[in-house]
Amino acid sequence: ALFADMKMPYTEALLQSIPKIEDRSHTRLNAIPGRPPDLVNPPKGCPFSPRCPNVRETCHHEAPPLIPAADDPTHFYACWYPVGSPAYLERKAERLQARVEKLTRQLAETEQLLELEKRRRPRTGGVLVRMSDVAGLLEGLEKQRQT
Repeated sequence: ALFADMKMPYTEALLQSIPKIEDRSHTRLNAIPGRPPDLVNPPKGCPFSPRCPNVRETCHHEAPPLIPAADDPTHFYACWYPVGSPAYLERKAERLQARVEKLTRQLAETEQLLELEKRRRPRTGGVLVRMSDVAGLLEGLEKQRQT
């Protein structure tokens, strides 16, 4: 039940951070920001609130009660906004929207930098001349001169 029907967003984040064999080499792993909860001196509220991607104000102040899952009474969880709940889905949509907005800003910044770079580089016959091209030409001329 834990893997097939998880309720805790923190558990979901932990499982998403596991490397996958089918991923390309050097694929960036999903990291969970922050530090694991201090189990000796747990924070007020939910002990996972400092690292939970779906944290809300309630999570910082009140510890959620232990609740049996509706489809499996032997599976208990403690979360105010369990995976699949309307609040969870709302928060997930907010995070996705924020990610889209961030990527859109990064794309616009990259396009601006590319445009500036095009203006900065010298042009010859309508062709953009890169410094590596110039270095290669100079190297070739030096070899010709030596022979």
